[in-house]
Amino acid sequence: MSVVSGCNGGSSTTSSTVDSTDTTTTTTTSSTSTILDVSLFRSIVSSGTTTCTLSNGASTTCHKLVFNDNVIHNSNGDLVDDDAGPFCPSGYTMLDGGVGIYDGASGPGFQSLTQTLWDNMANDGYDLIDEVAGTVCIQDPRLGTTTGENCTAACLEASANDALTVTYLIPVTPQNTTSPTAIGSVQPVGLSLDGIPFAGTPPSVVTGPTGMAAAVGGNIPSLDYCGGHHDPAGYYHWHLIPEAADKVHQAHGTDNLANCGNKITQSSTALTGYAKDGYPIYSYADMLNGVATTPTDLDGCNGHTSVTAEFPDGIYHYHASLDAPNMPTCVKGAFVDQRSSPIIK
Repeated sequence: MSVVSGCNGGSSTTSSTVDSTDTTTTTTTSSTSTILDVSLFRSIVSSGTTTCTLSNGASTTCHKLVFNDNVIHNSNGDLVDDDAGPFCPSGYTMLDGGVGIYDGASGPGFQSLTQTLWDNMANDGYDLIDEVAGTVCIQDPRLGTTTGENCTAACLEASANDALTVTYLIPVTPQNTTSPTAIGSVQPVGLSLDGIPFAGTPPSVVTGPTGMAAAVGGNIPSLDYCGGHHDPAGYYHWHLIPEAADKVHQAHGTDNLANCGNKITQSSTALTGYAKDGYPIYSYADMLNGVATTPTDLDGCNGHTSVTAEFPDGIYHYHASLDAPNMPTCVKGAFVDQRSSPIIK
């Protein structure tokens, strides 16, 4: 079974399982006694509650939420998972690829996967171009295959494995910690309303995946226009909050090619999912008196307390930013360790 830690640079496996004291029930906790409303999930396989241990050492009750992987709906309820992509482009000069985050010396930043990036990477010693074929070398970390020759690096594009399930343990009642916990590279942030994992920053191109044995730099993970891609285990996950992705493209100048709104309805105020500490995650604005309003009182985790459509009495919640990635960079509450949540198998 896998945990969300490898992203496109390599996945890790663990023999850890959910606590043997698991007391899962088949009765969903009422939305009146918990922040997380199970009825809002669009494609959940099963839900219940179980005993869990949080990062602050507390034993508490968690939601246990199980989803099939790679199932994505738009706001109309239409399945769009088969439309994931584009990822790596079909050729050196082609404009049919996705986006990526480059942290090398030449032309770093969030950008489209185009000739300009490939030339900058080559200038830094990362040659992804098959000069004979005029193509980009593409590596599939799940299958261990590479297309293209005579390259020193590759554009990473893992293939899908639709036979997996994703299980989350989310605290029924959030427990604030003394200080926020930072979200590291590819660490779990939470989950979308389809059960798609939200994850931190993709692996560094220069140093490779954090914490992975024999990490090799130079490979760039490709993201589709909504900021998602498949892990080497084959499950799709997001590094952008997709409902705000086009706002990020506008802020970073990638909107001439990238358009997430063709698949995921863009919304400034949508509830997008829940963080791993149990608090909601919204797009970049609040709906106040019928007007989408950009918050001015956000804390260091990009969160604050305010009324929302789902919580008219007010609730602490996180917001998407206009950065790339646009996920919360830390969480305010305690959470279940990533060795036990999420579990992908």
